Amino acid sequence: MKLSVSTLVAAALSLAATASADSMYVDHVCLATACSANGYFTTSFGTFQVNAKDGCRTSGVPYMNEFCIDEKRGRMHFRFNQQNKRCMKVTSNDFEICNDGNPTDYYTEVPCTW
Repeated sequence: MKLSVSTLVAAALSLAATASADSMYVDHVCLATACSANGYFTTSFGTFQVNAKDGCRTSGVPYMNEFCIDEKRGRMHFRFNQQNKRCMKVTSNDFEICNDGNPTDYYTEVPCTW
């Protein structure tokens, strides 16, 4: 059986895309009357800005059809087309990134237990 180079490249890219874990960081910005949560969701295809406030919404990330965040528990779940639910949780935070006293939370992919 002889495989073409394009078939091998396509197979390798497919495996790389499914093997790489996604991640997200969220910058929290609080002013006198309101707070915002600006998320940056990174996939193997790039980084996409998302609304990272509590709740479920569309994300704007290509092929993602579910995006839900539970800020109080420091966790989230998401689902891409043709995939099972995937989960992330806050694994670290940093108050020094912007020097404004507001945290930056870092989410990494974990097994779904909720």
